[in-house]
Amino acid sequence: MRQFTNLEAMIDDLLIRLESRAHERRLLAYPGKFASIASEDDFMVRLKSLEADGALFVKRARVDGVDMVVSIRPGDIAKLYAYRGRTSSRTLSLEAVDTIRALPELPPNAEWVLELVEHAWSRNVAWSGLKPGDTKTLAAALSLAKALNGLRGQAGDLVSVDYRTFSRRSCGDSKVLERRIRLVVELLNRLYPAPVGDGSLDDVDVLAELGVVKFPQPLLVSGTLSLDGVALPSVPFIGLPTEQSFRLGVTHPSYVLLVENFSSFIRHCREVNDESDALVVYAGGFPARAILRSILSLVVQTDCPIYHWGDVDQGGLRIFAYLEAALQRVGRNLVPHLMTAELLVHRGRPANRPMPAMPRAVSKSALSALWSSMLNLPSPLELEQEELDPISPLVER
Repeated sequence: MRQFTNLEAMIDDLLIRLESRAHERRLLAYPGKFASIASEDDFMVRLKSLEADGALFVKRARVDGVDMVVSIRPGDIAKLYAYRGRTSSRTLSLEAVDTIRALPELPPNAEWVLELVEHAWSRNVAWSGLKPGDTKTLAAALSLAKALNGLRGQAGDLVSVDYRTFSRRSCGDSKVLERRIRLVVELLNRLYPAPVGDGSLDDVDVLAELGVVKFPQPLLVSGTLSLDGVALPSVPFIGLPTEQSFRLGVTHPSYVLLVENFSSFIRHCREVNDESDALVVYAGGFPARAILRSILSLVVQTDCPIYHWGDVDQGGLRIFAYLEAALQRVGRNLVPHLMTAELLVHRGRPANRPMPAMPRAVSKSALSALWSSMLNLPSPLELEQEELDPISPLVER
């Protein structure tokens, strides 16, 4: 029971509930316990005035010969807004979204999304984390979504760009993308749906796929390598800008290993690939476009098996499937390394969330059977690759 001794607070509460589309039968308010007879008299006098004006409906009952207020509900809503000097959220949301509708070069289906935003804001509800009336952020996010869509289908030789540079170039504010990734990706997916894909990528992975990353990483690689045809000295690994990876040559590795996490990459380079007989590449989680391009430029120089070692969890399996699909486009297959149901059961730890249904992108992957096994576990498990010591994929296990 919502009780009030302040008439203005009561009306504000009724209007807020009305704007949030609460069912009419719930839009009731009740007088509370007043601190004094004077405050109760003042409340009742002004309540009666609003009742006479039709702004409020008041239900009364006679108790011990005295008329008592039982409940109060809204009457003429416009008069309540006028009494409080307020504008309805419906009007405010319409005015706000109309400023966005006036922006030039909106995509054809923008109206559908703007109607969703307006509907949410009219109920004083955020849309995809965007607070009612925040048109500045919405306009910036629309510009970012459009710029991200412009990256699709561009040549693969683009250099990765960091969040803040991309954000500044696209909307004039360097911090919007970093702060509003969920909103930007939501707009990208709704306004510019990708021709392929099943929406299974996390927001940051969607950006990475397009070459937009928080911190663009260099290519880190271990093996017997040359730069512009000149043999490089034997070191555990080297790093160079991804846009220079075309200058690297690879000399007859026994296998290629792509590694998801940094510490496991370092350990494999130092502890297993000390003779530099393999080509080991740090994929860096979900690889950015520039890193993926570099990986492909290296593996096409080889004719040996290609393996991937990553976490055995939802993210790790999706990363494997993404790399697998990219390699298949250049005629190469990818084999999982230390990513098995047996290792998961024996070395895994309880996961915080269950595995979701298998995404379409994974259904034809070499790890589809592992995903199915994880779905059928009595309780969810995950295995971080750091739990395992590095070992050559060519060693019998």
